[in-house]
Amino acid sequence: MARRISRESHLTLDELAGRYRSTQDPVERSRWHFLWLLAREVTAKVIASITGYSAYWIGRIARRYNEHGPDGLTLRRG
Repeated sequence: MARRISRESHLTLDELAGRYRSTQDPVERSRWHFLWLLAREVTAKVIASITGYSAYWIGRIARRYNEHGPDGLTLRRG
């Protein structure tokens, strides 16, 4: 059985969906999509098959969100 990734409840399911739908940057949008799906209790393996990202990377994004809250998902480029 697949291990589920835990997610802190910094934002509600509706708030996650709102961030996912309103974010303009495609990378940041993917991150919100991961978290929204995780909040709906979809496994990282299934999310990986939907999004094309690896289950490992989805776990890393979830860990960043858990540790730093919504601010942890903002882009960290250059």
